[in-house]
Parts: sequence; structure tokens; C-alpha cells
Amino acid sequence: MDENNIVTRIHLVSDADASTEEAGIAFLKKIHNINHTVVMKEAWKDVSPNPRKKYPGPGDTWDEIQNAFIAPKPFPSWLSDDEGGWKPPVSHPYDIDIEDPKYYRWDESTTAWVDTGNLYP
Repeated sequence: MDENNIVTRIHLVSDADASTEEAGIAFLKKIHNINHTVVMKEAWKDVSPNPRKKYPGPGDTWDEIQNAFIAPKPFPSWLSDDEGGWKPPVSHPYDIDIEDPKYYRWDESTTAWVDTGNLYP
């Protein structure tokens, strides 16, 4: 993570190489030849076996209060949910008609779901 807690890279470490978060930090510092103390402990997060609400991805933000990785907000109007993700301010319509399925996309300018008329808008 960078100084703003934005995930920049993901490195997977096997439990065989490091069974604790501290051992994982030491392992990663060793393989990346980092032998100074500038790298803060908070820049390394163990995501196994508890993925801290979601597994991290590049561009995600580490939220210390929620103890979770938060994906970038998809639209300005969307709200955070209890799972560390985002939800629209208006629920997605659920029209279930196998004969005439409807497909929707989010329109931020109207903050509403728009029927695209087909699968690919």
C-alpha cells in the first residue's frame, strides 16, 4: 500500500513460507530485499483465513476503522454498505421474465436504473 492506504500490489505468501502476519512481513521484506524500517507494518496485511470483508485488489483502500479493504466507489451517488462495498441509492429493479428479460445499467446523471433493452448496452 502507498502512503494513502491505496493497494498498489498484491503478493501471495504461502502458509508454508509464513504462518503469521509478522512472518509474512519478514518473508516479503526478504524476497524484495527491503532491509530498512521505512516500510510501515500497516503496509502489509494478512488476508487469510479472514479476508477482512473482501480480498484486496489494486486501487482498493485500506480502512483501518473497518479493518477492511474498500473497492473504489463506482459512482459518486453510491453509498457504502455493511460488507465494505458500495450500493446504489436506488435498488436494482428485479424483473423476472424468462421470455422477455430486461437488462439495466446505472445512469449517474439521473441516479436511476435504465432499461437498456438488451444484454449489451
